[in-house]
Amino acid sequence: MGALIITIQPYVVVLFSYVGKHLPCPHLHLYQLGFGDKWAIPMPGDQFINPTNLVQTFKDFCRYCTISKVPYISYQEHSISERI
Repeated sequence: MGALIITIQPYVVVLFSYVGKHLPCPHLHLYQLGFGDKWAIPMPGDQFINPTNLVQTFKDFCRYCTISKVPYISYQEHSISERI
């Protein structure tokens, strides 16, 4: 019988470290094929300047996800239109 070789991507190892744990806010949900957005990790504090500020958090999230064309989004108090 041959050997079974399993390759695990580095991010999967990180996700497994949070299995069964309740993560307090703020945290990020990550999409994983077959699991939807059920995976979550703590929000990286060094990447998000002020999680209580919705506009800043959106900008930080776009930067974190390397979104180059940030969509124009408006809501009642502010509009998010400036370039990151």
